Amino acid sequence: MRCLLALSFLFAALPSFAAEPPVGWAFQPMKRPDIPTVKNSAAARNPIDVFLIAKLEEKGIGYRKAADKTTLLRRVTFDLIGLPPTLKEIDDFLKDNSADAYEKVVERLLQSQRFGERAALQWLDVVRFAETDGFKADDKRPFAWRYRDYVIKSFNDDKPYDRFIKEQLAGDEIAPDDADALTATGFLRHYPDEYNAINLENRRQEILNDITDTTGQAVLGVTLGCAKCHDHKFDPIKQEDYYRIQAFFAGWKPVEVPVAPTKELVDYRKRLQDWEAKTADVRQVIEEMERPYRLKFNAKRRGRFPEEYAKILDVAEDKRTPLQKQLGTMVEKQVYAEDKAMLNGIKPPEKERYDALKKKLAEAGPKPTELPLAMAMTDVGAEVPVTYMLKRGDWRKPDVEIKPGFLSAIDDRTADIAPNAHSAGRRTALANWLTKPDHPLTARVAVNRLWQQHFVKGIVATPGDFGNQGDKPTHPELLDWLALRL
Repeated sequence: MRCLLALSFLFAALPSFAAEPPVGWAFQPMKRPDIPTVKNSAAARNPIDVFLIAKLEEKGIGYRKAADKTTLLRRVTFDLIGLPPTLKEIDDFLKDNSADAYEKVVERLLQSQRFGERAALQWLDVVRFAETDGFKADDKRPFAWRYRDYVIKSFNDDKPYDRFIKEQLAGDEIAPDDADALTATGFLRHYPDEYNAINLENRRQEILNDITDTTGQAVLGVTLGCAKCHDHKFDPIKQEDYYRIQAFFAGWKPVEVPVAPTKELVDYRKRLQDWEAKTADVRQVIEEMERPYRLKFNAKRRGRFPEEYAKILDVAEDKRTPLQKQLGTMVEKQVYAEDKAMLNGIKPPEKERYDALKKKLAEAGPKPTELPLAMAMTDVGAEVPVTYMLKRGDWRKPDVEIKPGFLSAIDDRTADIAPNAHSAGRRTALANWLTKPDHPLTARVAVNRLWQQHFVKGIVATPGDFGNQGDKPTHPELLDWLALRL
């Protein structure tokens, strides 16, 4: 009986999941706080100091004396560029007795190329930047570094945060002729990938899940992924919300895009056209010799796939459904990949003729070097695959159709979408919603990450979880004051 009583008290203490989770502080609208009044106002050099001093005075805690100049210089230099100050920089700072000596140091460090390199580290970690695919094959991503450089350049150029987010989610839609904006969509390409997988619909769903989860944590600071199988147990995020957000990315199409200026692109295309005209005859003969070997080689690779996937290759690109376009791209990457093993078994006389033709092709001059490429993301077209809410998150168990929309605890609307000829326009709608000035999460999450970057611990100690299971802000008024300024 005692054991039963003890168990009854234990279960009575557990949270009930029958009721909807409460709408926590982070989902509430931001409020513009008044700068508090403090006793020791002389110690404050700016409003941030005032907020901090007010909390210290409220707790009856004192504060340390100001750091000496050498210590201060070392701290701010390590903090902003990740390197120690040089002996000359220390000497110059010690000799500078002007009232704005420290401000001049900060400004110098902010102008350094090293500032962007230091600031980019945290963001690259958050968005799971990698230069290989992960998984077993772990193939290299030769153009991934361009996204890294985009992030560095954005910090060094002091790019507005709303623009920074919009470019990464929808650069191809909002600025299709801007190489930086196209490179920015590499944000959506850093998912772990196993390109040689044959269960393509499962792979497609895993990619969509990763993009959705990462966007939720990086931009919104919520554990959105906890709602892919059921309503979130602790936060006001329904399972439907998860797939409403995922629907914005339903049309994903990974591409490699040239990032050269328009003039260079036009010049390259002209040189390539001239080379192709000059070598057309010999290339045609080479292609005819390769064809039977290529067909045999491709047929073997095609045979790895279930017939439903392999048959997509027999459908013309413009006749494929949106889903077939996505799956077909994944099949083609494996079936049509170039491989020297294709010519295994070629007879010696035929090999001699083939080598002679290759030599003749080389004598016509080298093929123009390809322009620099960047990993980017776009859509399969204006029409995209349907998004379904998945039972228990299983791609094999689609339930009701879901339209793109927002987190219902904040904004229960279905998104207004404006597609164009090349894209569904969905990601632009999401980016615009996320960067609304009154969005309760985006700016709070951003300034908290900046605070964490400079002071090790954020105002919210769980930067990727602003939900009910995460820590509450130590200085909520300061967080909102900073967020509204951002």
